[in-house]
Amino acid sequence: MTLPDLCSRTTEDEPYYDILARLLEHAVDGDVVEVGLGAGYTHLVLHRVAGERRVIGIDNLGNQELFGVNPTAIAEHIYGMERQPYLLLMNSAEAAAFLEGFPIALLFLDGDHRYDAAREDMERFFPLVVPGGTIAVHDSEQLGVRRAIEETKPLVSEEFTWPAPDGGADSYPRTMWTAITKAE
Repeated sequence: MTLPDLCSRTTEDEPYYDILARLLEHAVDGDVVEVGLGAGYTHLVLHRVAGERRVIGIDNLGNQELFGVNPTAIAEHIYGMERQPYLLLMNSAEAAAFLEGFPIALLFLDGDHRYDAAREDMERFFPLVVPGGTIAVHDSEQLGVRRAIEETKPLVSEEFTWPAPDGGADSYPRTMWTAITKAE
């Protein structure tokens, strides 16, 4: 099944975590990694839809005041889940070095949206994604993020961009998502 087939079936009232569930349903074997925890919602959703896959969250928790969230509360909530969470509370450069050798099947990028930071995240984590793996990028309409994605195009076999659903659990204004498949 192609990325457009998986992603375009969303409806306006369907929360975006259904997209993540479909991407995982058709993903190659490996771990799920989220860069940029924000308020922790996506990380919790990834745990719900990942099945037996290991889910690893990465954040230096430096911008949580933007979300009005106490970083300790995020960690306590995630650590209170039934399945073992894996949180790397460090910057993305340290996390990428730590994760070398981990088989990443789905990489969810929602870190720093400035061009240099988004490009560095793509450069650091893209090589860790297994061939045929998927990189889902949140807020891909932002210029820095879009530019970083464009520079990665020679390395991908498929790309699809779509608007995130309004409302639901995602109370932010409409944003764009891009999913790309790493060439095999």
